[in-house]
Amino acid sequence: MQFFNVILFLNLIFIAPSTLNGHAFEDIVIERPIRRIDVRELFVEYYNNEPPIIGQPTDIKLQITLYNFQRHTNEGENGAIVFLKIYQSWSDHRFNFRGRVTSLPDLEERIWKPNVCVTNALNDVTVSKKVDIFENSTVSFTELKRLSFPIVDGNVTINFEDIPLTTNDVKNNLSITNVILNPSVEKVVSYQVEESNTKSMVSLTFKIK
Repeated sequence: MQFFNVILFLNLIFIAPSTLNGHAFEDIVIERPIRRIDVRELFVEYYNNEPPIIGQPTDIKLQITLYNFQRHTNEGENGAIVFLKIYQSWSDHRFNFRGRVTSLPDLEERIWKPNVCVTNALNDVTVSKKVDIFENSTVSFTELKRLSFPIVDGNVTINFEDIPLTTNDVKNNLSITNVILNPSVEKVVSYQVEESNTKSMVSLTFKIK
C-alpha cells in the first residue's frame, strides 16, 4: 500500500504543470533568433529590368543631406560646390522576407532602381553609393555626390528628374520628404523645395544668406 502511494504521488508531480517564479512552464515562449537571409534567395524569378509594378510609376522618396557648401568665382562667374547625400527609398513587394540580409558586393547591379539624375549640374562626381534592402519591402539607394552649380540671383537650384532608361519604361514619381543641413552649412544657406507640374521632377533651392 505504501509503495502504491509513492507511485501515485510521483504521477501527480509529472502530470501537474510545473512552475518557476509563478509561471507555468507551458506558458513560457522561447524566441528563436531570426535567421540570416542570403540575398540570392530573394532573386529567384526576379528581373532587375522590371519595376515593382510593370507599367505603373513607382513613388520615390528623396531625403537630401547637405554636408558642405563652398562658393567660388571662375572667370568672373559665381558658382558653388556642394557635397550632397541623396537617399532614395521606395517599396518593392518582391522583397518580402523576415530576417537579416547577408549582402552581396554586386547588389546594386542585381536590383531594379530608378534613374534619378541631377539634370542641371555643371559637374557631377559620385563619391560613393550603397544599396540596402529591408524586411518591410523597402529598398534604398544612397549616393554621396560632389556637384557644382552656377549661383543665380543669390540662389543655387538643384533639379532632380527620373529619366527612363528605355522607351518602354514609365517615369516615376519623385518627392523630397526631408532636407537636412549640416550645422555649419545652416549658417550659410536656407532651402526651399519646389514641386513641379511633372511628377517625375522636383527642385531644391538653396538661398544664400
